[in-house]
Amino acid sequence: MATTTEPVGAEVGAEVTVTEGLVYLATEPVPWKLDVYHSSASEGGPVVVFFHGGGVDKGYPIYPPIAEAIAAGGGVVFMPDWDATLPATAADFVATFDAAGCAVSYALALAADYGADPGRLVLAGHSAGASVPPAAGGLRQVSPVADCAVAMDVPEVDGMVLWDGDWLMGGPLWDRYGTDLPGMMDAVFPWAMLEDAPKVPVVLATSSRSPDQLKRCGVDDPESSYWVRDPDGWLRDRLNQFGMLDDGCIDNGEGEELLAKTMSAHGLDATRLILDDSGHESLSDRGRAQLVEAILTISDR
Repeated sequence: MATTTEPVGAEVGAEVTVTEGLVYLATEPVPWKLDVYHSSASEGGPVVVFFHGGGVDKGYPIYPPIAEAIAAGGGVVFMPDWDATLPATAADFVATFDAAGCAVSYALALAADYGADPGRLVLAGHSAGASVPPAAGGLRQVSPVADCAVAMDVPEVDGMVLWDGDWLMGGPLWDRYGTDLPGMMDAVFPWAMLEDAPKVPVVLATSSRSPDQLKRCGVDDPESSYWVRDPDGWLRDRLNQFGMLDDGCIDNGEGEELLAKTMSAHGLDATRLILDDSGHESLSDRGRAQLVEAILTISDR
């Protein structure tokens, strides 16, 4: 089904059309679907695959305005549903990201139909969805999955924009995974993917109010999840080096700063972006504009 909208801030004459409910992975009993946002300004623009956060779906209110603004600015946005529930094992995490890789291949296969340039591929995600782009093709080669609607090829990613990811995997995740957390970290987050990863430009975006919303305190406790999954002290040393443990807490922005510095040390073009006057689930007009600009321009870096 297609609908037409006129988003705030759209280019003059750039009506955005939303094509909804395209099945990209025929899972049972519920297939995985995606929506496509495109406009009259999209000819030759980048292909953007944007993964939603955990506990919500692609229609969550913060996401359509972002997709509409990207489409009005010249991109074509593929917004997939994906399985954001916490799986039982690291292998299940890997299977989830392989399935999400189907959405990337599907977007590339359909890109030209919507006026996009399949040679300009940007992967983006929010919160739990920020962990998907690196593991679903950005830094890691996915394995083909059954029932993908298209043949799955190795994508050449031109950039990733990762917004408010919890890169240190703390908090309630420790209660679920306990001593299995190190294996989960390697499966889910890019720390273990960097050595041989393609040198993809990355923007690590932090909402300006997210650090207060997502603080993890008590991290100086040697029994905490952080130290249990850090047996050689690498993480503790890095956090101390940047003064991140001075208050006994690690916040969202500090995790992103540490990841940006680690990515840069491995030769990736990694930069930070602070989204003005924005929270983890609320973007100001200015914050949305900053995020959209980063997504639209990163493929040209």
